[in-house]
Amino acid sequence: MICTCGKSTTHGVYEGGTSKKYCKVACLVSDWNKHNSWKINEQEVHVMAWGNDNGYKPEKNESKGEFKPLKGDFNFFVNDATVGLYEGDYEDYKGKTFIKYEIQVANGQGFDGRKIWKTVDVADEKVNKQGKTKLEQFRDTMFTLGLDCDFKGEETLLPVLAKFKELNLRVNTYHFKGDEDKTVQMHKIIGIAEGDLEGQSSSEEIPF
Repeated sequence: MICTCGKSTTHGVYEGGTSKKYCKVACLVSDWNKHNSWKINEQEVHVMAWGNDNGYKPEKNESKGEFKPLKGDFNFFVNDATVGLYEGDYEDYKGKTFIKYEIQVANGQGFDGRKIWKTVDVADEKVNKQGKTKLEQFRDTMFTLGLDCDFKGEETLLPVLAKFKELNLRVNTYHFKGDEDKTVQMHKIIGIAEGDLEGQSSSEEIPF
C-alpha cells in the first residue's frame, strides 16, 4: 500500500475510517491536518508503532543457562492455600477433593519470586517409603508448624489453612530426575522462618 507521502508501506501505523494507512505518525498528522479544520500533532495521536520510529536498538537473544532447581533450605511466604472439589476437565480427578497451596521464595536468597506448588488428593491411599499417605504427610506439616492437624473435613480444615497462609516458612528443597530426564522439584516444610521476609506476592492458579 502507498502512504500519502508516496512511500510504499506494508505495516502502517494507523488505519482510519477510509482504507488509508501511513508509514509513520508524521504522515498521518500531515494528511489529517490537510483535510480537517481540527488540527492535531504527533503527541495527540495514540498509536502502536509497528516500525522502529522510537529508536529501539534490538539486542541478540542469549541463553540464560538451564533452569536451576532449588536445593537447600530457604525462607518462603505463602501465597495461597485452598481445599475443595476439583473443577477442571481431567476425568480422573472429577469428584475428588484436593488440598492445594502455593509458596514463594522470599527475596534476597538468589531465587526471588520462585514458586513451588503442592497438591494433595485427600483420598489417595498410596504411601511413601515411610508408609504415609499424602494426607498424612500434610498432617505432619501442619503439626510441624504448630497448627491443628486433627481436621476431619473441609469445614475444620479451612480455619487451619487461613492460619497457614499467614505464616512465613522455612522450607527444605531438593530435586531428582524424573521421566524423560526431566528435573522434578521437591520440598518439605520444616518450620517457621525467623524475622520479616521481603518480596511481593504474585499468586497464580495452582497447577495440578
